[in-house]
Amino acid sequence: MRSSMAFVLRFIRNGLQEQSEEIEQDRNAIEKEIAKRISAAAKKYEKGKVQEAFTMFTNILNADPDNFMVCYNCGAIAEELDDLENAKKFFVKCLRLRRNHPDVLQRYGTILGKLGQDELSSEVLTAAAQERNRLGVPRITPLAQGLIPQALRQLHESLVSSLQRDE
Repeated sequence: MRSSMAFVLRFIRNGLQEQSEEIEQDRNAIEKEIAKRISAAAKKYEKGKVQEAFTMFTNILNADPDNFMVCYNCGAIAEELDDLENAKKFFVKCLRLRRNHPDVLQRYGTILGKLGQDELSSEVLTAAAQERNRLGVPRITPLAQGLIPQALRQLHESLVSSLQRDE
């Protein structure tokens, strides 16, 4: 009787182990498929097909609702498309997934300001600055973001010019 009970327990344990391995394989296959779809959506975006990329990212988010980066991309693209209400919803979801994320707080606060919610915008932007300071993360302002590529172009031009004179 004991040996038959041990056999049954081994049988169940082996079956559970096989089932666990199958689940892990399925999970890996799903993650690979999602990564492939994210890559395809990013390529659409890079080619200027912003609306198509947005649709692809939202479909991915429906399949993987806790994917922070996909949710962030949806919010950023919605903001770019001037769909501020949707952008706001995506960034709120991002904050549910990663509370106090400074970049999300910054974008969310900016959107609130554009929507005329100035007091809340100010509070959120202050929280973003405090979180950046706490984490030691520098803030690059939109003005600096515009100046950096310009400075790099000027540096490149001067290096090319210098190299041409040396020839």
